[in-house]
Amino acid sequence: MGACTGTYDVEPHEHCRQAGYSIAARLQACTQDGDFANAAYERFNEEYTCIGDSADPELYKCAAQLNAVSCEQVDVWRDDLNRWLSETPVCHEVFGGFAPSQSDLAACADLTQAVAPKMAVCGTSAPDIAALSVKVQLTLAQTGCAAATSTVVDACKSELAALLCTDNATPDDALSWVALAPSCGSMLVKP
Repeated sequence: MGACTGTYDVEPHEHCRQAGYSIAARLQACTQDGDFANAAYERFNEEYTCIGDSADPELYKCAAQLNAVSCEQVDVWRDDLNRWLSETPVCHEVFGGFAPSQSDLAACADLTQAVAPKMAVCGTSAPDIAALSVKVQLTLAQTGCAAATSTVVDACKSELAALLCTDNATPDDALSWVALAPSCGSMLVKP
């Protein structure tokens, strides 16, 4: 008996389509509502930017992870597509370009203003504070920020100022700075 040796061209962004199909399949299987599942898939196609090379088999793990989501979790996540993609590690990489809402970005403004200057001083990349601030704000918004009083914001800034650059093994990572400063960490929804 011979083995299958043929290959075929993979469509661009096939790994992303498979992720969308997996979400819709889980929604259909767990809610028994095909219209709801199809609507979620349509929103997925409209709202998300796919990154990565479809020829990379590692990227298909996103669809596999989504396909393994339990019905209990589906009941919680429903059609919150950001949640589906951010709670599964490979998907977060594949859809790293998904945009947080304006309210999520606004909620992270104070924390961004505290963390970005420390990263500009201690990080290994060129300290373009404007570009760095955008990157930090997007990173923090994907985690989620809580409203903070001016006292907490000031404490966060003080804690960061007291840290040496050598205190952080990954100075280009906003979340690692937040983890080193308890007041900053209290400003995250999911520390």
